[in-house]
Amino acid sequence: APEVMARLMPKRMMMGEGRELGFYYRPSPDGRRILLGGRDSSRAGDPAAPTLRLRNGLGEIFPELENVRLSHSWFGNVAMHRDMLPRIFEKDGVVYA
Repeated sequence: APEVMARLMPKRMMMGEGRELGFYYRPSPDGRRILLGGRDSSRAGDPAAPTLRLRNGLGEIFPELENVRLSHSWFGNVAMHRDMLPRIFEKDGVVYA
């Protein structure tokens, strides 16, 4: 509901935790949903585990959403340098990150 989103994310901005790859979230472009992501340490085990971790994280960040149904969930691998700093390169006029 719009009033819930206005209360939970009044500035409608991307937010992220300061912990190493903690949770990050933002409102959807239409302002009706919260898009939430975060680190998952599971490896090719139960495919429901990453969703459960995000579900629990959502409840920690926004307690009033603890029982709200998730409409979508996905997970995949992310590669990064061991110093955790982003890398940006340009080749032939195309920027890669």
